[in-house]
Amino acid sequence: MSKTPMMACGHAANATSRGEPCCVICHGDPKSQQIVNEPNLVDRLAKCSYGDTIVKSSVNLAFFKYKGPDSNPSKNMCKHCDYALKAHWSQWKYKLAMKRDWFAHKNMQDNETRTEHMPDKDAMIQYLEAKMIYMKKDSDRPWMFGEHKGQVVTKIHEIAIEYVKGPLPSGRGHDFEPHGSFEYDEYYCGCHGWD
Repeated sequence: MSKTPMMACGHAANATSRGEPCCVICHGDPKSQQIVNEPNLVDRLAKCSYGDTIVKSSVNLAFFKYKGPDSNPSKNMCKHCDYALKAHWSQWKYKLAMKRDWFAHKNMQDNETRTEHMPDKDAMIQYLEAKMIYMKKDSDRPWMFGEHKGQVVTKIHEIAIEYVKGPLPSGRGHDFEPHGSFEYDEYYCGCHGWD
């Protein structure tokens, strides 16, 4: 059996995108499409994420995720609470103001107000700038089904950052400390079926 490539997100490839291996679990993260060298799996065991089955670690296990030394989870999950590093960052409240069409409603003023975890204000601004580019790029597309099929869903005419407030407390109550190597890697044994 040929080996399944490892992806930079930490999972073995479990799907393809445009004919190339990728990770469907982490879809949207650029790391889900970057192939990396296989980690050293000698003496590593994998435990089913939904059961108690333990087997020898292998990239050919279904939905395999490496959690050993120097893995993403070992560096980005907290030793104290098992939450990701991002959950320990401060929260930033932001508001995007936009003028857009929404189906038949033309030039309506619309706002998006949310909070997001980011390490600092500069990172928050960069995130919002990238988000606005994506939102503009994604606008002006037709609806795919139903009574509105073929109609343009939304067309963004203007979008800008109205404010970024923070930092607000992260809510974790402790500083982040990397977990380090986990005892087991993860995979799915099929205990809950395959459909």
